[in-house]
Amino acid sequence: MLNVNKLDAITIVLARGERHGMTKFNEQDIREMRALHAAGGMTTVEIAKRFNSHPTTIQKIINRINWSHVE
Repeated sequence: MLNVNKLDAITIVLARGERHGMTKFNEQDIREMRALHAAGGMTTVEIAKRFNSHPTTIQKIINRINWSHVE
């Protein structure tokens, strides 16, 4: 039998993307960031300013380290 704390931990691990309570972005934002970068028109710094985030966060999204489940 799992206690409540273990159930909470499992729920937190399974919360990805928009279902995670602390997210700043939605899946459409992620696709837009990747498209802007792929088109060669914007750097990670420019995208970060546009989405009010840190360039390292954007770099991890573009390189699919974060939000890897979004195509």
